[in-house]
Amino acid sequence: MRIILADSAGFCMGVRRALDAVMNELKTKKGHIYTHGPLIHNPQVIDFLEQKGIKPLSDLRDCEPGSTIVIRAHGVPLSVKSEIKEAGFKILDATCPKVTMVQRLVLNFSKKNYAVIIVGELDHPEVTGIVGHAKGPVEVVALPEQIKSMPFFDKVFLISQTTQNEVVFNAVKDEVIKRWPDARIKNTICNSTYRRQNDVRELSRKAEAIIIVGGRNSGNTRRLVDIALELNHTIFHIERSDELNSGDFENIRTVGVSAGASTPNWVISKVIKKLEGFNIC
Repeated sequence: MRIILADSAGFCMGVRRALDAVMNELKTKKGHIYTHGPLIHNPQVIDFLEQKGIKPLSDLRDCEPGSTIVIRAHGVPLSVKSEIKEAGFKILDATCPKVTMVQRLVLNFSKKNYAVIIVGELDHPEVTGIVGHAKGPVEVVALPEQIKSMPFFDKVFLISQTTQNEVVFNAVKDEVIKRWPDARIKNTICNSTYRRQNDVRELSRKAEAIIIVGGRNSGNTRRLVDIALELNHTIFHIERSDELNSGDFENIRTVGVSAGASTPNWVISKVIKKLEGFNIC
């Protein structure tokens, strides 16, 4: 069996930066370190951090005095940062720079009386953080048809969650332009997301089966799965190598492997090694 690994599989810049920031803080910080929610959407990494004594935070009242609170890669609303500062804790901001850029755009345009429309998942932490930077009306949409039922605004600014599907963003953009021809539009899907999604499309043309490795609560990973499902009928979404069974690959000659932006290289390597151990011709 031939195995094709996507070039883009593994940590993106924002995830690597966040993890590096936490590990560097661990080397120098004597007090407790907490992350405001899971640092990234990957269970293996969260387990690894907890083994180091770094746990996701659920309530500031549970923090020891002098603790460091790490802002997750997805970012947080402005109000959350203010709450942490007022409580007297140190903030280590590990927000992905791409997300920070989107937050600043929303803040600036909303101050200019633009209603902000975000293409994204309503309950996703990145979107929650972005919404929390708006100073005026803000709407979150996942489908283009939602634009038709939206209230009318004088001025509109359209952006995207950084890990959204470009096809969905463009469909929403078309509907926004129909209602608001003068809308300001900024495609804020990050380059890493483009590469991953395009790599999965390419893998689907070359391979009989596709394996997507990553957290089931990871939005960018789920979108890779969705793209693969549109193009290839044999898809496996796994978090760990032990979820693979040799019997599922008996009649498959070529398998493509990709992974979400929060998936560590060591997890991907275990998946490749497991596939190689099947010895299927």
